[in-house]
Amino acid sequence: MQFFELKDDDLQAHRRKILFVFKGRLRGSGSRYMRCDQLADFVNTHQGTHYHASAMVLPKPDDQPKRWKRLLKEAEGAVVIALKGSLSMLSDEAREELRSKALCLAIDHVDSFGGGAVFQTADLHLAASHEALGFMTRKCDRIARRDGFDAPRIALLDHHADMRVLPQPQPEGTAFQLAYLGDLANTYIPDVVKPYMLEFSGSAQDSFEAALLEIDQAHMHYCMRSESDLRQPKPFTKGFIAARADRNVIVSPSVPDALRFLGEDYPFLTRDDSDEAIFEAVEQAAGLVGSREWNDGLARMRAMREAVMPDKITQQLADILQPYFE
Repeated sequence: MQFFELKDDDLQAHRRKILFVFKGRLRGSGSRYMRCDQLADFVNTHQGTHYHASAMVLPKPDDQPKRWKRLLKEAEGAVVIALKGSLSMLSDEAREELRSKALCLAIDHVDSFGGGAVFQTADLHLAASHEALGFMTRKCDRIARRDGFDAPRIALLDHHADMRVLPQPQPEGTAFQLAYLGDLANTYIPDVVKPYMLEFSGSAQDSFEAALLEIDQAHMHYCMRSESDLRQPKPFTKGFIAARADRNVIVSPSVPDALRFLGEDYPFLTRDDSDEAIFEAVEQAAGLVGSREWNDGLARMRAMREAVMPDKITQQLADILQPYFE
């Protein structure tokens, strides 16, 4: 497709609109910050000549009628991307009203996929990992055949690292330490590994920002998932954050997309999810800091970091959305 150069005064009127929306309960979440605010910033920075993106909270039509009318106006001629289960707060009538105004109503499921009925509520469904793409596609196809509706489009929009994380040099002259940056409810840390851990919770923005001041103390990041957290594929966000920080990771092959990005011979994969395997991997890593294996692992992490840089994610999103603007 060819684009025509426009004068500055005309750009706003001619740029393709993307509107990210989220329910108020997600206002303080990392997903809202990364998949709405940061993605909008990425679009405006890397595709700003052709696209304009913004993010806003999704109002309740009955409680906030003026804000609802403003949202509908913003949605006209735009692709509207709702975060996770945000559309569930709307009645069927309100959701269809929003859908009728937008060029396309999409859901970015990130790490939370609802029941099969969700497939009929939007035109486009975004998966944040390759494993989630397969999971959602199989489930949608099965339900569409059973219930007799046309399966909607499902596309992969990779997750990315939080850009507030910056590469830091390896700590020197300190005991080997691991960092887990995230909600501790989503990981499993065996008792024998806990002495190595710097533990943080990044489930809210204030604690996440405080943790950023300390994670550079760690030689390596810890990316094991809890068993309940593995029932539905989630993006490899912890791995992307580690790559952004220029750190290796302790990770299991069962973590979605770890093998896709790092390969089956990544030096610090655990052999399984058992306590013994995790402790073995940690002990091995502690003895390999600065070694050839360590540097090979860092090379894999750096390649992964490049694969999900803002310009790459933005182009991926632009490619997904192009058909709706033609």
